[in-house]
Amino acid sequence: MLKFINNINIGRRLGLGFAVILFFSMVTIVVSINRLNTVANAAQQLLDKPLAVERLIGDWYRQIHTAIRRTQAIIKSSDPSLEPFFAEESVKSTKVSAEINKEVEAHMKTDKEKALFNVVGERRKAYLRTRDEAVRLKKAGKLAEANQVLEQQFIPATKIYTEAIEAMLAEQRRQISEDTANIAAINVASRNLMIVLGVIMLAFGAVCATLLGRSITRPLARAVEVAQRVAAGDLTSEVHSESRD
Repeated sequence: MLKFINNINIGRRLGLGFAVILFFSMVTIVVSINRLNTVANAAQQLLDKPLAVERLIGDWYRQIHTAIRRTQAIIKSSDPSLEPFFAEESVKSTKVSAEINKEVEAHMKTDKEKALFNVVGERRKAYLRTRDEAVRLKKAGKLAEANQVLEQQFIPATKIYTEAIEAMLAEQRRQISEDTANIAAINVASRNLMIVLGVIMLAFGAVCATLLGRSITRPLARAVEVAQRVAAGDLTSEVHSESRD
């Protein structure tokens, strides 16, 4: 290697050494940018899908929980003005829940998500049916029948309905945890790769500097030695050069 270097003139030799070091620097920069983009994309996917859906389902769950309590209060209360009082709020809540339902459905991509959403849909039908029946009986003045539907049908229906929503919420949280762990793994791998590249670049730079230094300083040292001998009056020294630089 040293013999090959000695056959390149000094200007080109220095230029080549710096060019190689700059090349490795550029490789390190490009790889760093690529890894940062990978982390950023993974984080964006987390925000766009499981985290966004988790928030939607959380909002949906709160809407339904409030609606359940409202229905129970209306059926249990002996005040006939309670149902008209909550009428506007009930309509608004139903509309918001329906909108969230459609938005959540659009985000269901995996087979497991679709299966969980279908279960929620089936249980929602039973929930709405028993709710409407209890309210109808209450409006008709059949308080005993309304309370019977509430206790025996509506409350059990709400329990399995909310459990289905909680299962769907748990799946999104599982995905969030999985994606978060994936981002952490990418970060660790990226850091390790940067360390390896840095060590390689440092080692190559040290080798390159050593070879360049030796290829320049050794011939100069020999030339100085000959010059000193000549200055001392020794004209018998011979100069041997194996390089063409």
